[in-house]
Amino acid sequence: QSGYGLIVENGEPTGECKKCPEYCSSCEENANICDNCILGYGLVLDENGISTGQCGECPENCRNCDYDSKSCTLCITGYGFIIDENGKNTGKCGACPENCNYCAMDNSWCTYCGPQKGFVLGSNNVLTNKCQQCPENCNFCVYDSQNCSVCNDNYGFKKDSNNYRTGE
Repeated sequence: QSGYGLIVENGEPTGECKKCPEYCSSCEENANICDNCILGYGLVLDENGISTGQCGECPENCRNCDYDSKSCTLCITGYGFIIDENGKNTGKCGACPENCNYCAMDNSWCTYCGPQKGFVLGSNNVLTNKCQQCPENCNFCVYDSQNCSVCNDNYGFKKDSNNYRTGE
């Protein structure tokens, strides 16, 4: 049964089961030693990096930390990994840039602005790392915050004097 493991005495299984340690989802071979923790918790490692068989809370703004309670493997929405000066993932989560909804691999670089937001285009129409609200009555403008791709229900595109869509 999930959440239960074998009672082990003097190194031998007794054939009886008991509940796994707190925040533990599986401890099949030994009820005192956790194999996997519930979401939001990871295995606590000793000073040598070996599992203690106990579960600890993941770092702040972390959704999952699997096999090391001090190192995040998945940040919550709106947060991404903090990358150190050497370009290495620190296992900690930091807030995405302003108006950014998704920056999972690097909290300083937005990969998705979010609903009804789009990227600000820089010089030569190159995507920047900045996001802003789509034009009024626009539902989707992901690659250019000033150019609507899909209007809200009951709205259509404005057209210029040559009958071309203006993106508004």
